[in-house]
Amino acid sequence: MPAAIKEIHIKKLGPIAGNIDMELGKLNLIKGYNDAGKTLLVEFLLRSMFKTRGWALRPPTGTGKIIVTGLADQPVTFSPSSSKKFEDYYSGVTEGISTDLSKLLVIKGSEVELGDRTQPDKIILQRYLSGREILEKIETPIKVTIKEAYIENREIHGDNKGEIKRRDELKSQIKNIDTLFTEINKNYLGGQRKLLENRGKELEEDIKKMDTAKRFHAYTISNKIEQLKTDRNIIDDLKLEDISKQVDLYWQKKDNYNTIKEQYQQVQENSKHFSWVKNAALIYKELLQKTPSKTINNLLFAPFLILIALVGVFSFLNLFFAVVGALAALIIFVCFYLRSYNNALKNAGKNNELEKINIEYLDRFGQPLTNIALLNARSDELEPDFNKSNVLKQQLAELEIRLQAEENQISRDLNLLFEEKLKQAEWITAIQKKKENNKKLDKEIQEYEKKLIELNVDETGYIIEEPAVKYDKKVYEKLLREQKELYDQIQTLETGLNNLKGRICPYTNDDISVSWELLIQHLKEKYSEISKEFADLTARIVGQIAVVSVITEFRKVEDEKIKDALELEAIKKPLYDLTHKYTGFRLDGDQLIVVNPYEEFPLNVLGSGSQDDVFLALRMGFASKMLNQDSLFLILDDAFLTSDWTRRPLLVDKIIELVRNGWQVIYLTMDEHIKELFDTKGKVLGTEYKYFPLS
Repeated sequence: MPAAIKEIHIKKLGPIAGNIDMELGKLNLIKGYNDAGKTLLVEFLLRSMFKTRGWALRPPTGTGKIIVTGLADQPVTFSPSSSKKFEDYYSGVTEGISTDLSKLLVIKGSEVELGDRTQPDKIILQRYLSGREILEKIETPIKVTIKEAYIENREIHGDNKGEIKRRDELKSQIKNIDTLFTEINKNYLGGQRKLLENRGKELEEDIKKMDTAKRFHAYTISNKIEQLKTDRNIIDDLKLEDISKQVDLYWQKKDNYNTIKEQYQQVQENSKHFSWVKNAALIYKELLQKTPSKTINNLLFAPFLILIALVGVFSFLNLFFAVVGALAALIIFVCFYLRSYNNALKNAGKNNELEKINIEYLDRFGQPLTNIALLNARSDELEPDFNKSNVLKQQLAELEIRLQAEENQISRDLNLLFEEKLKQAEWITAIQKKKENNKKLDKEIQEYEKKLIELNVDETGYIIEEPAVKYDKKVYEKLLREQKELYDQIQTLETGLNNLKGRICPYTNDDISVSWELLIQHLKEKYSEISKEFADLTARIVGQIAVVSVITEFRKVEDEKIKDALELEAIKKPLYDLTHKYTGFRLDGDQLIVVNPYEEFPLNVLGSGSQDDVFLALRMGFASKMLNQDSLFLILDDAFLTSDWTRRPLLVDKIIELVRNGWQVIYLTMDEHIKELFDTKGKVLGTEYKYFPLS
């Protein structure tokens, strides 16, 4: 049910004398002269029904209520003090949309447009069809440098300015201090040389143990290879391939058998009536040969009548011998007739047999049997399939015997090969599994042989007793590298210590004479301070970049939503209802295009009147879409006042058309000419047009 304002009840509204009590229709004209309270009435409606953000309203005046239908099962009452406003009744319906409904449904003065026309059309549409305002509030605090930055390969890239520049400086300091700590660990103080020498002895012992572990590891790999080769050779590849071919050939023969079986079933089905047709044709032929001519009775009937007539004539003439002769002929004729009749009775059963054959033929073939030629033709038609079915039946019997023999042989071979009884359905799977297992074993053997070669241990050097240390290639190589590095460190330690201290002091602000213990402590404190600032700054930059990325994606989605929304019937229908010319919209970049079946025009090239129609249609369409309503109501505060007099009748006609399409319109005016137009044209609405003067 469309939302509509049913009643308005206000008292003490500014200069208006008395109370305002209105029961509204579909089209309502409220007229009051300048300063008669017309604007105060509009603002009272706004305060009562809507959340009036963005409106420059005068101080409130008057008390009362507005009764609206179509929002709930029962009429809803609004007042300026109502905690629940019009938008609250559509919670959830306007998902993804952030806008002021009052800006759509209430037009003050000639403000038909939806916003600042200096803005691109797309910005105006985003306000009503997307969450653009929310996205802008989120994005505004983020600086341009961060907005243009991006993350690639876990690194932040952007202009070397502001926070990004500061982060790069901190990162460089952390890297430098990391280098200093590394050098400190390598060259720590004067006793480090002795420590390094002791470490060298430890490394020699560790390397010796690891070498022993490597020899044992080579021995275990060699045993593993021998075991895998043993497992690999259990089933010979040639035998496996041979039985695989036998199975493939068996299934090919099985497929051929099934194909012949299908052919047999088909020709057997095609010729299933052959035996009946063959026998029926013989019986039919025999019955036809024994059936008397149908014309016998007709031929005997005429002589019978003649003989009776002669007896009558001769009796009338008193010709005694003639009468006797005629009677004798009549008696002989009757005897002959009775004999023919008895023969006909004997053949009647045969005629019944023919009828049964006719009925059976109709039942079997779905068409009547007219003569024996049809039976013979049907027999000739079915006989090839009948003969073929006998041949195929013999072939199938022979194939079944051969297939069974092959199946038994394959089963015996597989049972011997795999040492288990396999079902026919398991043949291929078992063979394939064994092939894959052999491939897997070959691959494992190759991998272990490669590992054995890499160890570079001769068989004579194998150790068969497991040592305490387990061989680890990485550890072994690391020990060797560390041993070499250790010797180099000892050589360069002395010269590096003095240079190192001189490079640390600028970070800690210590004198060069400071002790190493205190200097290292100060450097750790400085490192912790810089690392914390770097981590906090990185997290903030990454978070802002992520927000910008998400907002960018949201904008892409919102652009698609806008394009989809412009295709909705709820948006396009008001446009056609108002203009009877334009049928829809299209967004081209930032520009709104108005289209009809033959042409399309940018909105900004239309005349001011056409633009007003488009904006009014957009208002109605946006409201319908957001509130999931086909029609609502419009409050127009002298929206036509600045229109020239030749255009006003057209505008009023469009208002009448809106009302006929289900919208409720409340028009407030101070102009007598507009009132006369509404009075004249509103008559077509009957009682649904109502006029209310403001005193």
